Amino acid sequence: MALDFSGQNLRGHSFKGRKDLAGANLADASFIGTGLNEANLQDADLSRAKLKQTQLDATDLTGATLTKRRRGSPFL
Repeated sequence: MALDFSGQNLRGHSFKGRKDLAGANLADASFIGTGLNEANLQDADLSRAKLKQTQLDATDLTGATLTKRRRGSPFL
């Protein structure tokens, strides 16, 4: 079963070092200042996730859903 962090505030957490988040539900989550370097985000749902100042070096985003938030939303 895929992990579900939808809507969570994950600000400042570190998922560095090849963490497996493949298929995870990360929709509407806040990742401000979060390290996702080398994480596996294949097929993860990052719809409307706030990714400001998020480190994504060598992160596998193959098949991930990345749709942005609308202007005026609380996480833009």
